[in-house]
This record gives sequence, structure tokens and C-alpha cells, in this order.
Amino acid sequence: MLSRSLAVVCAVAGVVVCGWGLVGSSACGQNNDSEIARLRRQFSQPVTAASPLADRLFVRLRTRSWLLSVDLAMPQPGGLNREINPRDFFNPSLPGVLVNPLNPNQPLGSGTATMRLEQVSLFFPLPERTAGHEFQAGTFDAQLNINGVQVVSNTSQKMPAFVSGREGSRFAKWELPDGDARRVQLQMTVPMGCSSLTMDERVASEVDWPPAGKEWAPDAQSALEPAYLVDFVRDRKQVQETQDRIDALLKRWLGSRDPKSMRPVVLARLLSGLVMENFNTINTSSISGGGAGAMLGFRFQTAGETINAGRGTEAQVVQLLSAVLRRVGIPARTVFGVETRSRVGSGQPLRGTGRTRECVWLEFAVMDPASGATVWVPVDIVRQRSGSSRAPAEGRPWNFLGHHSELEFMLPISFQMHPPLDVSVSGLPAFWGWSSPRGVPSAFHGVSFNISQQNSRDRDTNNPDPAPPGRR
Repeated sequence: MLSRSLAVVCAVAGVVVCGWGLVGSSACGQNNDSEIARLRRQFSQPVTAASPLADRLFVRLRTRSWLLSVDLAMPQPGGLNREINPRDFFNPSLPGVLVNPLNPNQPLGSGTATMRLEQVSLFFPLPERTAGHEFQAGTFDAQLNINGVQVVSNTSQKMPAFVSGREGSRFAKWELPDGDARRVQLQMTVPMGCSSLTMDERVASEVDWPPAGKEWAPDAQSALEPAYLVDFVRDRKQVQETQDRIDALLKRWLGSRDPKSMRPVVLARLLSGLVMENFNTINTSSISGGGAGAMLGFRFQTAGETINAGRGTEAQVVQLLSAVLRRVGIPARTVFGVETRSRVGSGQPLRGTGRTRECVWLEFAVMDPASGATVWVPVDIVRQRSGSSRAPAEGRPWNFLGHHSELEFMLPISFQMHPPLDVSVSGLPAFWGWSSPRGVPSAFHGVSFNISQQNSRDRDTNNPDPAPPGRR
């Protein structure tokens, strides 16, 4: 019964009410060949049987061009708040060693500490692409200031060095000059195009596991490996404990059934619904905030701890789903970002110019059998849950699995809370980090984000109607 859940989508035409302002309910509920063909004509995206799987699987409904402004400052004015747990201050490459010996209940005031910089490199994530977004190098700009003096300036003509990480992540890298610093500040303007998507359910139902003898591409292969702050924290011995708890969940949910007896999209849909229905999200942000709206870092717990608690923040429940999918052999990565619109329903801008709110969703991988390329499929159980606490019935497509009418308003920042494990963080994990053979400085940081459009008009080149979701 489960294995045919996507194969019978066309049989339920006209039953699902999706509320998609962009393409109408038929594109989500019916999604039959004629409807997909109409959308491909409308958005000028023709395909053939020989087209890459990504092109056959998705139609990009609308693309918007954004500028994401990033401001990272060490130390963060105002220091720490009392919500931060002292156990979170550690270097992941040196288990049990505190990064900063200061008591987090005694905030570090700005201008009072001197950081010694010796052969220090600074890292910040700049993901190149996701299922619905692509980095646009054309107007990229970054400035690094130390003690108020600009020491590095990058533009689209002079890009920083990039370092590849797991799950297809990418980090910009800057070398800092040696010396004493009272304040280090990185300011970036990152251009990107973000697209809403709809998925061809017929094509999705036919996607199978990788053919015999074909291995996952590196980005997907690494997304099968245990993830830091999800499967383990200080000690990799936690991995087995986390996996044992996930195995117990899968045994309860699937019994003796082999997960790979189902095709990947069907299995991902089933497990996404089970996680969404069995684990509550608490009304607490995943982020610990500082002064002036800056984020000081993430509150985190392992997937095993989320299973024990039966609940977690939005990010913690999404990361649990990623761990569950990895355990059954589906590569999965968490996407952390910021959004410019309110949650599903109104689709209205957040109040205040450039106002943002953190958001989190997941992408799982399928393989193009012809080329072996990875195709990432978005799953947003946070938004799905905004409409209903239960997954759609069998045979009915999800608004936010493969389909996503709000991705154009969601800007990805990172696939991990923490950069690669050979990079250290001062304080709580917060996307960025630095490394040095001589040891990295300790300073409490703050990261803030702002969003603007790339010009005064809505750059909606694929659709002449700029109405937000649900308002057309």
C-alpha cells in the first residue's frame, strides 16, 4: 500500500486543496501530465526524455533576486545573555576542551579584551546552490575590518578562496593579518536567486535507488555520514547511541519491512510524515539572541536527545528527520536560512524594512541514473505543519515535499550549524569559525542578517504577476 502512495496521485485529481496562489490548486493536487505540460510552457522550461532528472522532476515557478547582508562581529556588543549553557563552550576537534574559559554569566564587554591573531583563517558559509536557490557572483562584496580598519576587500572581480565541506557545502576563507585585535568584523553582501518549485509527481514516483555499481556523488555520499551536533557532540561514541534510538523508531514504524523495498521519494514522504506527527516542536527559537537582533549561536541537542524528549525546536526536529533519512540510506542535509515572508497562509512581508526570521528545512538526495548526478528534493515539515499537524493522506501530494511555493522568499545560509570540525568557534556554534596552528582567539560573537531586493522592482522574470503566495 505504501509503495504505491505516489503512483496513485493522478487518481485523486481535484481532491486536494493546496491554497497555492502561484499555480492554482490543480498544480498541487492534480499535478497530472497536462498540468505539468502547461506549467512548462508557461515558464518556458521544456524537457524531453533525455533531459537531466532535475529538469524533468521540477518546474521553477518564479525566481526572485535578493541581496543578503551579513554582519559578523567579535566581540559582540552587549556580550552574552543568561540563556547560554556553559557546557556548550568547547572545541569540537579537542573533546572536553573549553574554547573560552570565561564564565558565560559574566558577559564580555566590547572594547575590553584583546585577541591575539597569529596565522588565523576566518571561514563563513556561502552555499553555491540548493534545490531552489543559486549563488550569483555578480554583485558579491565582502569587507573585513580589524580595529575599525579595512584589511580585506572582496568583490565579484576578486572572490575569496573557497573550501568545500560535507553535503555540498562551501565556505569562503580569509587570511587575517597577524597582530592584536580589539574587534574583528566581517560584512558581506551575498547575491542569490531563489525559486519556488513544483514537482512532477509522475517522474518522482519513478525515481529509484542508485543502480547497482553506481555510487553516490561526493555531496550525497557525505550526507549519509553521521553529522556533528546531530548524531554526536563531543564524542563520536554518541553516534552508535543515536543510531540505536533511530533503529528502535524505525522498528516501531516499519516493523520487519525493508525500507529499500519502497522507492526513495515514497520512503522519504512516509518518514517525514511520521516524524512530523510524532515529535512536537516547542515554541522556542533554535537561536540564542544577543543585542541589536544579532544571533549568538544555536541551541542544539542530538537526534537521540530529541527522540528521548519527544520534542524539540523546529531545527532539532528537522535535524532528527535528516538523521532518520540517513539511517535508511537516503542522503539528507538540513538547510538553515532566513525568510522575508510570514508563514504559509498570508504570505505577507515581515514587518520592518529588511526584516528577517530564521527558517529551516531539509533536502534529501536522489540520483540521476543517467549521469550519477545528485538531485536534491526539498522537504519543509515546519511549513507543512503550519497547515496541519498531520501528514497528507496516502496518495495525496504534499504542499512542501518537492513542491514549495514559498522558496522564493527563503534564503539559504548554511547546511550545518558548525563549519568543518577542524575549524573552531568562539562560543556557541553559529555557522562561522576560524582556525590557526597556534590556537584561535576567544571572543563572543554576534551575527546579524538583512535582506533587500537587487533593484527597486520585483525581479520576477519568470512570471509577470508579482502577487505573493495566496494573494493572486
